[in-house]
Amino acid sequence: MKFQYLNTFDKLFFNIDKQEEIKEIYTEASSVFDSIITEYGELFYRILDEKAEVGTYVDTVIVLLIRKIIEQIDAINVLYSVASHEAAQNILRSLIENIVGLRFILKENTEERAAAYYLDHNFWEMDLGDKCFNENTKEGKQLINKIGTVEFNKLHNGYEKKKLFYQQMMESNDTFQKICILREEKKKQKPYIKWYEVCSNVKSVLGLFAELGLEKDYFIYRVLSKESHGSTAISGKKSDNEGSIIKLIRNPVEGGSTFELTCTFASFGLYDIFNYLKNKPDEIDKFKSYLNDITKKGQAIAQKFDLISVRYD
Repeated sequence: MKFQYLNTFDKLFFNIDKQEEIKEIYTEASSVFDSIITEYGELFYRILDEKAEVGTYVDTVIVLLIRKIIEQIDAINVLYSVASHEAAQNILRSLIENIVGLRFILKENTEERAAAYYLDHNFWEMDLGDKCFNENTKEGKQLINKIGTVEFNKLHNGYEKKKLFYQQMMESNDTFQKICILREEKKKQKPYIKWYEVCSNVKSVLGLFAELGLEKDYFIYRVLSKESHGSTAISGKKSDNEGSIIKLIRNPVEGGSTFELTCTFASFGLYDIFNYLKNKPDEIDKFKSYLNDITKKGQAIAQKFDLISVRYD
């Protein structure tokens, strides 16, 4: 990677490699992320090994959600390695959504909830495909104008084969069929419906948080949504009675909250996945000890981030 611009614009960027004391705190934070990812990875492969012969779509959903969670914590870890924790907030919001979704699936009615989640992407592809590969729709006409009729027909044939596969898959499973019926019934009342609405009485993201007893955490989720909606540029300026300054990019200030939230929600996910599996007493004790240890480490490191705020703000 090349970061010559760090030197060219050294008054705009914070260069963590030139601040060893601060870099050490970020290194400690990275070690916690590393530990959490390792724990998720071990559960990932444990499910694959234990369910190798009798694995179901439920296990597939759980494994793929674990994979996504690992991917997102890894991305946050990479951003923290250069003190870019503000950019990590976009990923944190999506990470929270995935962990909340996973916990919702595992809480109860797991087969139906997993089926609704599993089929959601298929429904999305078919809804999009029916719009794009129809010569009479706006989307279809735009696609033909862009790629031509020959390529359009080729892609259309490929889509129809995929659609047929999806339909046959849905017909092959009683729970899938039930979800399809529920979805069609609920779409009469609300055309655009989320996967969790299909399989429950939950009607919003707030309801999803409430279902898990996380109403207070929903506020945090909403605050993070400002970053993902591109409406936080003004926060790059700090103003007080003494005037205004433009904050450094890769600013080490206030990194504790994003770090601690990542650790907290990651621990929630680990706890529910672990309980989904059959565990021996000694494994349960070891896991509880791990969660307790990682929570204490996370809190201690978050406090160190707060000290950076005091010294460098």
